[in-house]
Amino acid sequence: MSVMVTSSTALTGRSRRTRLFTVEEFYRLAETGFFGPNHQRLELLEGEILEPMPIGPAHAAAVTRIHFTFTQRLGESAIVRSQNPIRLSGVSEPLPDITVLKPHADFYRAAHPRPDDVLLILEVADSSLEFDLGAKARAYAEAGIVEYWVVDLAGGRLRIFRLPDKGEFTEILILQRGQSVTARAIRGFEVGVEELLG
Repeated sequence: MSVMVTSSTALTGRSRRTRLFTVEEFYRLAETGFFGPNHQRLELLEGEILEPMPIGPAHAAAVTRIHFTFTQRLGESAIVRSQNPIRLSGVSEPLPDITVLKPHADFYRAAHPRPDDVLLILEVADSSLEFDLGAKARAYAEAGIVEYWVVDLAGGRLRIFRLPDKGEFTEILILQRGQSVTARAIRGFEVGVEELLG
């Protein structure tokens, strides 16, 4: 999803310095009402507070379709969430379009999921492709997310990122319509690229 940086900056002499935040500071600001009524859609990535751009109908339809497909196929073997937080680190808490999680009795009521809970993260990209392939991919790799998919709506393809090592994914695949993929951490789960793109 497209984002713009909303973190505050301070001038020091002639240079500009970005003020980075921890997750705890981010929550404290939200509790004070600093972000206004729509703070639930903000995400924190590597200390920067990001505001998603408006969601277009194609993006919304893709996320809804993928969530429905994954929920139907996975049943009780996994928890599928849409645009809800995951705690990557003390300075990163993004809102992935789709997160597939290990089953949890309380559905993660006590705390947001962490990297060890994640089986798969999926982002739908229309205008946000560069961000999803860049900053988001680096943050997910740094956190050790085992598998990350980017559904490229404009390009009509699926990009798959696996095997995180030292802040980078070491295996990257690009699949086209007519091909299918099996998620490595989800036993027996296969989906067609066509189903993801619509």
